[in-house]
Amino acid sequence: MSILFGPNTKLIDDFRHRLESLPWFTRIEAPHPADSRLARVTLEFLLDQPVNPWGGSAADAETQIDRHIIDSTRLSEQYSLQRAFHAPWSPSHMDAVLDVLLERYEGYYRETFDYAHELLDFPERTIRYAFFECLVDDITPRVTFFRDLIPWFEQGYWPCGWRGQFPEGQLVLL
Repeated sequence: MSILFGPNTKLIDDFRHRLESLPWFTRIEAPHPADSRLARVTLEFLLDQPVNPWGGSAADAETQIDRHIIDSTRLSEQYSLQRAFHAPWSPSHMDAVLDVLLERYEGYYRETFDYAHELLDFPERTIRYAFFECLVDDITPRVTFFRDLIPWFEQGYWPCGWRGQFPEGQLVLL
């Protein structure tokens, strides 16, 4: 039985199915033909936990989405979507990334008293807000900031920030 998420339930269900088949994190740190137009980083970028890796662009998109949800009175649908949400990557996808960290850092990460795997946050918020964009897809102006990142995940990469003022600047890609 499908949970109803308002007028965009089919879009949300299709999006969920699309995400389940992605090769999550399989090409992180690997070259991409567009590297000259990107800001490429390593896993250490995420471990160092930059204060604002998206330069405000993600927060701006989140604000627009939240405003659409409130103005369209879809809080109950957002709540249902939030409860139904689960990370679309498998434990084996996560383990592959964590294995890389374990090979690089057997003990604590740099001058922290944390192991590298304890500092890594997978991109659940990015994916969650892509779903919220679907929830309000029928409202103008459409917000697609987070869904525009999905093609990078489809290729096995991990978009994890923005350098410069959006939309100028560069996508930060792991």
